[in-house]
Amino acid sequence: MDMMKKTVSLPKHLNDAPEKVLNPELDDLKNQRLIFNAAQNGDANAIAAFADMGYSLDQKDTQGWTPLLIAAQNGHTKAIIALATRGCNMNAQSKKGSTALFFAAQNGHTKAIIALVARGATLDKQNNKGETPIFIAAQYGHTKVVQFLAVSRADLDKQNNRGETPIFIAALKGHTKVIEILVNNGADAAMANKKEQTPAFIAETMGHKDTLKFLTSVDPCAIS
Repeated sequence: MDMMKKTVSLPKHLNDAPEKVLNPELDDLKNQRLIFNAAQNGDANAIAAFADMGYSLDQKDTQGWTPLLIAAQNGHTKAIIALATRGCNMNAQSKKGSTALFFAAQNGHTKAIIALVARGATLDKQNNKGETPIFIAAQYGHTKVVQFLAVSRADLDKQNNRGETPIFIAALKGHTKVIEILVNNGADAAMANKKEQTPAFIAETMGHKDTLKFLTSVDPCAIS
């Protein structure tokens, strides 16, 4: 078990004060730290060893992060597979409601996303803001992720707590290619938010000329 004794870095929110951040209800904080280390570093062998020793792979820190969320955030596909194979919760949520699939989508880790979806990750799980993984992929312009989620039948017209859709978010950021992918997969390019603002309106407001041109080519009345 020497590999599990090696000193490795933790995620930022665990590094600052691990003795305070880690869940005090667990009996063995040292081993919890090592499990998070293994996920952070993509050490599938260490994860398997911990599972064989009987440690829970679904434990959370005080921000609600599990080893799967850590592995997904860093795109560690082998670690994700190791966790999934040993029965971890594929749809565990942080305190802000974000899942492993959300964090993988945020960072553009397409292979990790494929592994998560193949092993039961829910496509349309919403966080506390009402956002699903395709929202964050659209926000950051991760076209490959958006394409995969779209063909995997994610809800392309899901609205967040402000009534915004993934297309609206992409229009806000000027990600025209993302919008093209969404439209080609059947998304509504003119759905307004709760303030009755359309994606075309927000593209015009933000000065995204190419985005506005595409949206109005799809629906000439979209700007109203």
